[in-house]
Amino acid sequence: MSGSESLNSENFSAVQNVSSSSIYILGVYDWVEPPDKLLLGQDQPFEAWGCNDDTETHRLYFKFFLTAPDGQTASDESDHLDIDPGYCLVWHLTVLGSWAKDHGVGISNFRFELWEDIPWWPDKKHDEYSDEYWTIFPKPFESDVYYGDNQWHHPSHETIIRTALQAAAGKTNPRDAADALKSYVYNTITYDSDYSERSSDLEVLSQRKGVCVDFANLYIGLARVLNIPTRHVVGWTYGSGCSGPAYGTNDVCGAYCPYVYVCWGHAWAESYYYGDWHHVDPTWNKIQDPRAWEGVGGAEHIHASAYT
Repeated sequence: MSGSESLNSENFSAVQNVSSSSIYILGVYDWVEPPDKLLLGQDQPFEAWGCNDDTETHRLYFKFFLTAPDGQTASDESDHLDIDPGYCLVWHLTVLGSWAKDHGVGISNFRFELWEDIPWWPDKKHDEYSDEYWTIFPKPFESDVYYGDNQWHHPSHETIIRTALQAAAGKTNPRDAADALKSYVYNTITYDSDYSERSSDLEVLSQRKGVCVDFANLYIGLARVLNIPTRHVVGWTYGSGCSGPAYGTNDVCGAYCPYVYVCWGHAWAESYYYGDWHHVDPTWNKIQDPRAWEGVGGAEHIHASAYT
């Protein structure tokens, strides 16, 4: 993609006296709050300072390179301007949200290079600056519930943040991102029925094993990083042919249910997108399939007993 389609830029020169001894990048500022987190569709502004403290005037310019979360690239170049000794070239550049929206959430890597335009000779690169910024979804509703940290979920921890941004890189809507995170958990964590201690998302990511509650905990932490409201769900399955404790009619699923027995317990998640809560089960690698359990181990009904 060409720079003209993805970027807007302005050039300013001779605005700052400096006291270094070389031609160098004084700084690059991104003006995003909170630091390094951008909402999908939001413009990303930059201000780059390239300074000349040599004894002679130099014709300087910036080059800019960007790799979006989906791997697509963009680039741009500032005007070539004569910068007198003791002054700086200042370049204002904006990555347009309308372009970034098509390239999804994740980690964007960028690089500014400060070059000198030398007549009749190859241009010379004097300095470069590289960094990254993170893109997440806007919140579908304002609330501290189902977004934040707690004992089991740590969406503000950098390890969880980076894992989520990498696993969902390039996804342009919350449903596809949720699906990618669910599949990441399913493919990364080994189900171990002997592992009986409930673990936090950080612990699950470290130990790479667990049971359904642990799969759910890791998925929830990852989803909340991206501003996908997500809650923990636990419940029991029941069936007429199961061997657990018996429950009479009306105790579980109403007057029209047969005499049922406990089959097995389970934990999964629900994520909020497209205006409603949706079933996400990373243990079984299922999304929006709330009857995926049916027939497993004799299960005929499921009762969700807690949402947290």
